[in-house]
Amino acid sequence: MLVSSKHLSLASSVFHVMFENNFREGLELQSSDKAEVLLPEHDLEAFTLLMNIIHAKSRQIPRKVTLSLLLKLAILVDKYQLLEAISAWGDIWVAALKQFIPHRFCNDLISWLCITWVFRCPDEFQAVTLFLERESPEPNLSTSYGKEEFEKLPVPDTVLARIKRNRHAAIECLFRALNKIVQNLTKPWPVYCEKADTQCEGMILGTLLRSASQLEIWPIPDSPYHNMSYSLVAHKMRSLTATSYCFRSTRFKMGCNSVDVDRAGILDNLERLLLSVESLQLGLSLEDYPREEGRGDGD
Repeated sequence: MLVSSKHLSLASSVFHVMFENNFREGLELQSSDKAEVLLPEHDLEAFTLLMNIIHAKSRQIPRKVTLSLLLKLAILVDKYQLLEAISAWGDIWVAALKQFIPHRFCNDLISWLCITWVFRCPDEFQAVTLFLERESPEPNLSTSYGKEEFEKLPVPDTVLARIKRNRHAAIECLFRALNKIVQNLTKPWPVYCEKADTQCEGMILGTLLRSASQLEIWPIPDSPYHNMSYSLVAHKMRSLTATSYCFRSTRFKMGCNSVDVDRAGILDNLERLLLSVESLQLGLSLEDYPREEGRGDGD
C-alpha cells in the first residue's frame, strides 16, 4: 500500500516520531524518500479504511461499518493516536450502530466499552459502563471475553477497576441487607413483629431462609461473587417470599404495596433498598478518565 509519510505524520504522532527520529523507517525515508513500514498484525480492511480517511478519499469511506470492523478501527485509532484525524467518521459510525448496544451482558457489550472509550462518546460510554456494572456475572471482564483478546482492548485499568468495584459494592450491599435481616430475626427479642411474638418472627425467619436457600442466595455466596450479576441478585431478592405467624393465612412478596400482607415490612424495606441502590447506579463519566491513561496488566 502506497501512502504519504507527510499525511501520516500530520495525522498521527506515532508515525510522526517514526518518520522524524532515528528509527529504521525515518532513516530509509531520509536516504531514499520512501520507507517500508511492516504492519503484519493489523487488519488490512481496517487499516486501509483509516488510510483512506487520512488521504481524504471520501468516496471510499463507508458511512456504516460492522461492529467487528468498528472495534478493529478503535484499536488502531488508539494505537496510532489518530482520533483527531478521524473523529468525525468515528461519530458517524457509532451513531449508526449505537441503537444495537446490548442491554445484557455479552462480549459485544465489552467491545462497545472499548469503542466508546476510544471514540470519546460520553453518553454511550456511560450507558455501557452502567450495563456492565449491573449485568457482569464475573468480577473481571476478561473471564468471558478471553484474556488474550481482552488484552488487545485499549481500555484503561482505572475504568476496569471502577466497573469492578461498583459491581462488587452493589451486590455486597444487597447481601449485607439480607444478612442484617436474618441477624435481627435471630435476636432473643422480636424486632419486626408488631405483636412482639417470638413465634411469629421464628416463622418469618424459617420461611425467609427457605426461600433464600431455594433461590441460591443463602448461605450468602463468597465475595467476589462469581457467576452472578447485580441484576440476577436483585431479581432473586425481589422473588423472596416469607410467611408471618400472625398473618399465616397470607404470603407476602417483596414489592407488594399492601401493608396487610407485609405487616412486618421486611421485604418492603428490601425493595426500598434495591430502588435506592439502583438510583445511585449511573455508570461512569468519560470526563473523569483523561485520555492519557493507559493499560497495565489487565483487570
